[in-house]
Amino acid sequence: MIISQKNKVVYIALPHTGSTLIHNYCKQFDHLIVDDNLYKHASVSTCLGLGADEDYKFFIFVRNPVDWMKSKWAMMYRMTLVDQSFIDKQTCQEWKDRCISFRQKKPNIDEYILQLASGDKVSLFDRYVDFPCDITYLKYENFKQSCETLFEKLGIPVPDLNKKVNSSEGINLNIKKETEEKIKSYFSHEIKKFEYLEK
Repeated sequence: MIISQKNKVVYIALPHTGSTLIHNYCKQFDHLIVDDNLYKHASVSTCLGLGADEDYKFFIFVRNPVDWMKSKWAMMYRMTLVDQSFIDKQTCQEWKDRCISFRQKKPNIDEYILQLASGDKVSLFDRYVDFPCDITYLKYENFKQSCETLFEKLGIPVPDLNKKVNSSEGINLNIKKETEEKIKSYFSHEIKKFEYLEK
């Protein structure tokens, strides 16, 4: 979550859309309220209680659901199987238990994604845009251009942000066709809304 009270702009940080890089860059500007801990992925309604008003303009990055789900698995894989010290550093017991479960079961990417897709819907935007507001959706796939739009609205210089943190480089993200179709069915509304029909 990033709020510019001066410019009346709020950045809603959807996980797995470059939010860590954006937060890290914005921390240097004193006029911005930057929370990358408890409220990093705060929803619109939460932000309204943390310094924003209903007349603010909100911005959120969206991502192709197929790639978004792959990224969710890659994060769990990297944090629980590659970085063995990660779990010990966690202070949230619920999150720690999830990581321990992942390490014990070691699900492959198809198993993990299908499990996520069989539970409660994890929307790309409904959970975060949970209150009527002036919202602009920016494409993660056009990361540099989307960042330029966001930073200009926040009133800060536009840097060269070609690199992304939390990279999935070196991790096999190939999935079965049936898994891909399941994701597309699961997120059919988002795919249509954000015009990801070709993927």
